[in-house]
Amino acid sequence: MAVEVPNVLEKFSASAIQAINAAREEALRLEFNQVDTDHLLLGLSHETRGVIARAMQKHGVDVRKLRMAVEQISGRGYSMIRQEDLMFSPAALRALARAAQANPTLVESQDLMTALLRDPENRASAAVKQLGLDPEAMTDTLAWYTRDDSVPAGDVEVLPSRFTMRLLTDSARRVVAHGEEAARRFGHTLVGTEQLLTGLLAAQDTLAWEVLAANGVAGLEVEAVAARVIGRGSGTVEGRLTMSRWTQQVLEQAWAEARRLKHTRVGTGHILLGLTHLDVGGALYILDHLDINLAQIRYDVEQAFAAASGDPEPAHAYPPEEDDLDGALLEEAGAEP
Repeated sequence: MAVEVPNVLEKFSASAIQAINAAREEALRLEFNQVDTDHLLLGLSHETRGVIARAMQKHGVDVRKLRMAVEQISGRGYSMIRQEDLMFSPAALRALARAAQANPTLVESQDLMTALLRDPENRASAAVKQLGLDPEAMTDTLAWYTRDDSVPAGDVEVLPSRFTMRLLTDSARRVVAHGEEAARRFGHTLVGTEQLLTGLLAAQDTLAWEVLAANGVAGLEVEAVAARVIGRGSGTVEGRLTMSRWTQQVLEQAWAEARRLKHTRVGTGHILLGLTHLDVGGALYILDHLDINLAQIRYDVEQAFAAASGDPEPAHAYPPEEDDLDGALLEEAGAEP
């Protein structure tokens, strides 16, 4: 079935497009040169809210289990290709077209999932069967939740047990990006905790940056200690850098802190909490060397979260004092304080 992908995707909702982009990332991760139906299934499984999340939770399916099933069936592609050069397989194109035909007004994620599972010959159905599930039972569940209006799909969020980069707030993403930049500057191939600390200081006007600055942690001092103690690497690599084992532990702890505080995203404050809980790593050495009080940092972050309940990225760690606020209001009004 010939189909123009850009024209078809004009009918897809934002969440469906997000799932397709996640499918591209999965295809690249598995080193394939095209996006197949199993990659689309993996992309859809990244959703944390709505009909698909509820259906997958009911059947006990998560991204990790699906990845294992997909790799058992399809293996790895061993093809190095840029994301912009990825193509869609014929089976994936058929699924996109069927989803568009099934819902010509606006294609939702569950429409694409249903189209995948109703083709018994594609890799997506094979992956579901590999998990011991019946694709028809999955489509029935999707249909049930689509019809069920008792709980609006957007109000239910199924939170993953493990950290993924998709959980980061925009500010936290800036932290990771600055950390990668720091690693490249120092010629390192991994993003260590010291680079993560540098990223927290480089992403200004965030909760973590404000707390660190108030506790006497300065970016230049951190980089100076890192250069003296850790030194420069022998080079870096193309593409996205890998997080070190300790950095991964920090991010996992950050997600645990977010869940403890009943937040659904990981902000810069959670990352800072995760960093201060680590017993090893370059960042901990640097903070010890600078004689920084980690307990005070943790207290300040906790207080900021307590004052902004439900917000994973509070605007201020230290709200202005009442006198300062009154003066600022008077100044704004053009009056003498």
